Amino acid sequence: GRVWITNDNPRTEDPWTIAKQAQEGAPDSMIILDRAEAIKDSCQWAMRQSRRVLLILGKGHGQY
Repeated sequence: GRVWITNDNPRTEDPWTIAKQAQEGAPDSMIILDRAEAIKDSCQWAMRQSRRVLLILGKGHGQY
């Protein structure tokens, strides 16, 4: 499998800092902060695979 880490509405936080923290749990992941570019790249990658599942996930709404 492969993991892309991207930007998803960081508000006042530094997107790169958030991505690097997420990458600690997925050390082989790729960081592409431009969300549209990351989705495009992951779709292109998935289309080259013989067995493919593509999940696009986000944190969702939070109170804090």
